[in-house]
Amino acid sequence: MWGALETFLCEWPEVKTVMLALDSDEMGKEATARYKAELEKGGYAVALFVPQNGNKDWNEELLAVSAL
Repeated sequence: MWGALETFLCEWPEVKTVMLALDSDEMGKEATARYKAELEKGGYAVALFVPQNGNKDWNEELLAVSAL
């Protein structure tokens, strides 16, 4: 797996669900699919959080919400 997340999951075996909140651009979507597949293969449930309203990343999402 991937560095810090792998260490965390090894140190906290009671964790059964991982939430992914990557960007909604092409690279983010590809990474989300890879991470989700790998985590599910390891027995984890995976929750996905995706920026809404056409925002491509979480910075744009936060700026849109703060403008309300």
